[in-house]
Amino acid sequence: QGYAVRRKFFNDAGAWNPAMLVWDDWELGVRLLLGYPRIVPVARVLADVYAQEQSITGISFSPKAGEWELALKRASECIADSDHPRKRHLLNMVDYRRVILAAHYRR
Repeated sequence: QGYAVRRKFFNDAGAWNPAMLVWDDWELGVRLLLGYPRIVPVARVLADVYAQEQSITGISFSPKAGEWELALKRASECIADSDHPRKRHLLNMVDYRRVILAAHYRR
């Protein structure tokens, strides 16, 4: 859920998208991934994440229905417009996230 990148790489990916009201970090992560980063795994936990009612995500997805889909749509567009060799795999990843979102709505 966390990453560290050089400022130039961050800016080259387009930085934060102010139009994204939810999942802005995830959508940015997709664009960073399309920039062919050198990924180095970290073997230990660096942060604990707790669901907070006051956070962007909150504790329920339904109140912001439609906003989540905008992030998924934007990520799909970025992937589709890329020349990434694993484009199909990445588009499938977005589709899996759509399925998970649908399950959250169903709860």
